[in-house]
Amino acid sequence: MSLENYNRLQVHSQDDPRLLGNALPKLTNASINILSEQLNTEHMLQKIKGFTPAEGWVMYRDQVEMSTEEPTRKDLIEGEWAHNNNSLKVKLIGADLFQVTLMSHADTDDITAFSEQKVMLRQSLKNEFTCAVYRCWWRQSQEGDQKGRWLPLTQQFVGFSNEKERA
Repeated sequence: MSLENYNRLQVHSQDDPRLLGNALPKLTNASINILSEQLNTEHMLQKIKGFTPAEGWVMYRDQVEMSTEEPTRKDLIEGEWAHNNNSLKVKLIGADLFQVTLMSHADTDDITAFSEQKVMLRQSLKNEFTCAVYRCWWRQSQEGDQKGRWLPLTQQFVGFSNEKERA
């Protein structure tokens, strides 16, 4: 299904959610580059510092905190940082080994789009913001019996917001 046809159906589903059983998310045509590598702790910290994040969060073994700096503790489990439309995701995968994924916007194509999702923050993190904003990326299948279907590609942290989550 083309993005144009999907968006027509999405508008109808907003007007009457009973039409499809649920309101469809709005898809925005865009494209994303995803570069992933495995790095040790030292190189991972350099990558975060060089990214110059505007917003982010980090999970340690005993707490989650918002942060725009590279982690200062050695017990990092996972973290995500955003700057403009780009993001950096870090995940511990072994002893002194991290999966580091950089996601950045690319030239728009006809087979990739995103929807936005707001995720409410727990009370202990709600100092300035009420929710985290993620882009859920979709790619239109070009092969076989899946051709034309919008399939999930990745999820990208893009920052925080004070907007409320949609019901």
